[in-house]
Amino acid sequence: MTKLTTAQKQQLITNKYVKNVKLDTIRFTDKFKEIFAEELVKNQSPKEIFKNNGLDSNLIGDIRIKNFTRSIKKKLIKNNSMKDDHKYKGRKPHIKAKNYENMDDQEKIKILEAEILEQEQISELLKKISEIEA
Repeated sequence: MTKLTTAQKQQLITNKYVKNVKLDTIRFTDKFKEIFAEELVKNQSPKEIFKNNGLDSNLIGDIRIKNFTRSIKKKLIKNNSMKDDHKYKGRKPHIKAKNYENMDDQEKIKILEAEILEQEQISELLKKISEIEA
């Protein structure tokens, strides 16, 4: 994939379906992903979908279009959702706050002991990192 020039980045970011543009990355809005998926299911070509939504397929490039199309197809097969999950990859899912009121004392103690142990391990790790950096 070719890197985008500043002028090309400016041209792309003005489109309402472009969420973010970096030197070599273009992120599209969830709305565009939904439109793209709907049109793809109707057998419209990927380049035509980009063109019909005000995006220059020559500027975006064949490789990016191919990769984007593959990504959309995977999402359609996997969960039928076009939500941007990029920022959640590799992270723990959000866990709701624990409701201690519904637990007996032994359960509370186990959970709190585990949390203390985890904090101690984090503290030790941070100490080792600061020693290495010093």
